[in-house]
Amino acid sequence: MRNIRHLTKKIFGAVFLFYFFLYSFSYASDIASTSFIIRDPVFGTGGGYGSSGSFKFFGTGNTIFSDGGGTSTSFKIHEGFLYYPKVTDVVLTATPTGSTAHLTWTAAVSNTGLGWTVSGYKTGIASVSGGPYTFTSVGNVLTYDYTSLMPGNYCFVVQTLDGLGYVIGKSNEQCITIQPTITFSISNNSVQFGTLSSAAARYANTSGGSLTNTVAHTMTASSNAPNGYTISYTGPTLTSSSNTISPAVISNDLDGTPGSAQFALSLSSSGSASITSAYNQSNSPNPNWKFVANTTEMIATTSGITTSETFSNRYIANISSLTPAGNYSSAINYVITGNF
Repeated sequence: MRNIRHLTKKIFGAVFLFYFFLYSFSYASDIASTSFIIRDPVFGTGGGYGSSGSFKFFGTGNTIFSDGGGTSTSFKIHEGFLYYPKVTDVVLTATPTGSTAHLTWTAAVSNTGLGWTVSGYKTGIASVSGGPYTFTSVGNVLTYDYTSLMPGNYCFVVQTLDGLGYVIGKSNEQCITIQPTITFSISNNSVQFGTLSSAAARYANTSGGSLTNTVAHTMTASSNAPNGYTISYTGPTLTSSSNTISPAVISNDLDGTPGSAQFALSLSSSGSASITSAYNQSNSPNPNWKFVANTTEMIATTSGITTSETFSNRYIANISSLTPAGNYSSAINYVITGNF
């Protein structure tokens, strides 16, 4: 008997699967009219769209001449054909005047021809060329002043803003030096008491004296000294030949002591200066008066940069019945010292 072997051949077939990735491309069509053509008008990150029989506009609802800004936590996209309009350069000039930097600049003008205008400007100030700058919005003007500047070097630029407040232009840089500055003036160099009497106090003014407390003259001062300034005086008391009227200290009293020989001054300020107490006209309810002959006395101080401040000076004189007759006078020198 023949043994028959059945051989089974196993055939392994491999099946290969092929995947086809299909890409879809979309292209924008031109928008055209008899007077213009917009090439491939696809912009924006989506949103609603407006349509007509000729075209569709995809975006965030803004016109093509404004900003369609979309935001996320990581980026911002600005849309619109004229979001970055072209403008003429601003030309800046900076001029130092005392403690003030006076800035002027030419107007930025759109040269796109599509009605765009500047909404305003920002001025920047820095202590070194190139910044960093500290910017201030100044409005749609062509001049601006930085006041009360300490002595030193300063650099300036001007930024041009569009209708949305974005910077779309910048001027040249201008650097200047602010010098140490003190101004000091006196309104009148000569005041009079008129005829003195032991019956009542007299107050000096420019028209022959007064029986009522009045301002004799004013002093005006300002400085960009970082630590302010001091005002002092020195001079003799009222003197006629070898005769004098005694300098006095009068506290909290309007007219001193009529019938006694007294000469003193007092002052007040229109600003923040500190008046030495013994000379303070604003002391309530009655003023303080003082005079020290031939000795430098400080009468007012400031603590920082100051703009113009006015001091009102007053003088009082009393005599006794024994005061010798004569023409009494005094030459008082006032001195201002900047604390730079």
